[in-house]
Amino acid sequence: MSQSRVEPRPEPPTLALLRIAWALIALSLAALLFGPFENLETAVGLSDQIGHGVAFYGLTLASYMAFPLRSRARLSLMVLGVAAGSELLQPLLGRAAEIGDLAGDGLGVLAAYLPVVAGRFRSAHRRRLRSGRPRRRPASPGLADVRSGAASDRGDLGLSSRP
Repeated sequence: MSQSRVEPRPEPPTLALLRIAWALIALSLAALLFGPFENLETAVGLSDQIGHGVAFYGLTLASYMAFPLRSRARLSLMVLGVAAGSELLQPLLGRAAEIGDLAGDGLGVLAAYLPVVAGRFRSAHRRRLRSGRPRRRPASPGLADVRSGAASDRGDLGLSSRP
């Protein structure tokens, strides 16, 4: 009995290029966050929080493209973890950590993730329309069940204060 070994499929060159671009974006962001470039975003007319939001929006989108088989929710949480870690490291490197910067980072990640959520709702709605099934509604007791005192699906025992 010989077991056949399945060789992993090589990655397409496009994916390798996307991962290189992601690494360059991550390194550039690290240089901007930890380097001597404090208040650089004001030179281009952005506030500090908006600059953080734009940077982490870009990092989140780059993560989605570089790692297409990973869960978008997990990638977003990992980018949020990087944002929190960067704010914790900044005081150790002589920079000020600000909760507003972390809020800007989180809003950037959220702005990248919201279209993913909207797409999921849209595809679920389209699948429901194609199947012809109506949207499920929560079960409610019928009028006959209430009048007869029969137990409903919601867990009441059919006991009521009325005779």
